[in-house]
Amino acid sequence: MAVDKDGNVTHKPWAISHFASFRTIPPKGSDVSDYAFLVPGKVKKGELSIEAVLRYRSFSQELANTLLGEGALEVPVVDMTSAQGTVVVSKK
Repeated sequence: MAVDKDGNVTHKPWAISHFASFRTIPPKGSDVSDYAFLVPGKVKKGELSIEAVLRYRSFSQELANTLLGEGALEVPVVDMTSAQGTVVVSKK
């Protein structure tokens, strides 16, 4: 995430002072992240299917809009891989 001198998120390359976070996976590299979510209230009991998708975009749509103008280029999003699983829900 690029930020300006005041710590505000920016997509304007000329205003970036530093990166507050840098989440990339290098070639042949890997990364692990933990995620949490609330089970929807309507799910009372049984199996809950979960799917996670790793998506790649070479740069943000906001950056393309800032540099080239709104709608000049649609930045493609590529699904790199996905994983599915199920968890058993047993609400009391």
